[in-house]
Amino acid sequence: MAGKRDQASHEAAIAKIAEALPHAHLIRAHLNEILNGAAFRGSRRSQEFLTHVVECALAGQWERLKERSLGIDVFSRNASYDTGGDSIVRVTASDVRKRLMQHYSECNGTSVFRIELPAGSYIPEFAGFDESPPRVVLGELNGLPQHGADRVGSFDSHSAARNRFRKTAVSLIVLALGCVLGVVSARVISGSSAKTDSRYGFYRELLGPIATDSAHETEIALSNPRLLLYLGSNSPAAPPWPSTLNARVPPELDKLLNSSANDVQAKYPFHFLTLADQDYTGMGEAMSAFNLGQLMHHLGRPLRLTEARFLNWASARNVHLILLGAPQMSSWVQESMERSNFTMEHDAITNARPLSGERKVYNRSATGNVFEDYGLIWMARLPSGSRQLLIAGLTSAGTAGVGDFFCDPDRMRPVYEQLRAASKNGSMPSDWQVLLHISVRENVPLQVSFVSLRAGGIDQ
Repeated sequence: MAGKRDQASHEAAIAKIAEALPHAHLIRAHLNEILNGAAFRGSRRSQEFLTHVVECALAGQWERLKERSLGIDVFSRNASYDTGGDSIVRVTASDVRKRLMQHYSECNGTSVFRIELPAGSYIPEFAGFDESPPRVVLGELNGLPQHGADRVGSFDSHSAARNRFRKTAVSLIVLALGCVLGVVSARVISGSSAKTDSRYGFYRELLGPIATDSAHETEIALSNPRLLLYLGSNSPAAPPWPSTLNARVPPELDKLLNSSANDVQAKYPFHFLTLADQDYTGMGEAMSAFNLGQLMHHLGRPLRLTEARFLNWASARNVHLILLGAPQMSSWVQESMERSNFTMEHDAITNARPLSGERKVYNRSATGNVFEDYGLIWMARLPSGSRQLLIAGLTSAGTAGVGDFFCDPDRMRPVYEQLRAASKNGSMPSDWQVLLHISVRENVPLQVSFVSLRAGGIDQ
């Protein structure tokens, strides 16, 4: 009887989650609020555990919400570890439940949403997410229109002031797109409704297991650059921002920055530079993720979206990855991509073995209002057998150009044919690189052109 009751409870929990899926964006936004609250801020382990079970539930990955699977995925235990003797999953789950209770008690009933982890279960429950989800229109991103950065993410009425602020200290580093990270690990497309277009057929061989492996999923990983935000506050102590680093802006610098800040921040009496390394990604990465979603739709391949900060070796060995953004914007890219012929530095791409007519170094540069950038499409095979594809420019705008080029079958097919011709046996190599040049104006990639390629590793 106990087993039947447990199974019935299990099925009921799954059914409740299915009802909540239309509001996944609200669930993730509330999850982020919980993780940044006082109850969870001091425990990275509990943050990662709660994030993992919520994302697995929203993805319908019930097999990953069992004790052994959680021990392997979250705590990097071996597949044969003794769950009876090692109670880390049970202890952490208990701690998460206590922290959730603390969080909601401190809210004093003001939160209409709740995420709970019932005792004896690792399947979370979601309550209060019953409002109609707002529409997010991303269709304009694919065409990369002029001033497209201003047309995406108009979250308030200060768009003109925001445009000025974007050109100052913080936004020159990277353009924020919080709404994209609101769908972290969400399904981008479904293979069941894929459109058939013969022009895209070669991508299956070009991408290999990334497009064809039915046993392992493919994830897009957005970069998480570390930003210093210019924030206003009514308090001289700190701004209302969940960060461990808040530096008061001195008056001399305040005068310089405040005139360029958006009106919302400039009106406050005190200002701070605040570290943010979780809530933002580059506009170019967001555009590339959208284009890749359309590409995989043509191939009938479902995709998932995640953040690079959530990646670890235990989870990466079970999926194929598409990494977006330059290595300096992602520690995972730096750690996982072994050295090859073309290597991305902070402001240049180095060429280990230049061929005739090639340069040793390809630097980014500016001529008038046109910015010359370079980028890579880099396929690598990991020791686990999974594949990683890096799509990156030296800047976020460069990444947008590289992603647009890669997802255009008319421009990418000649490159695919060159890669096959350059390999030793005439078939598609498992490791390859393509170097591209990108002309950028006003943070919009205007023209992308092929420079060179390598089929194989550094010794090929």
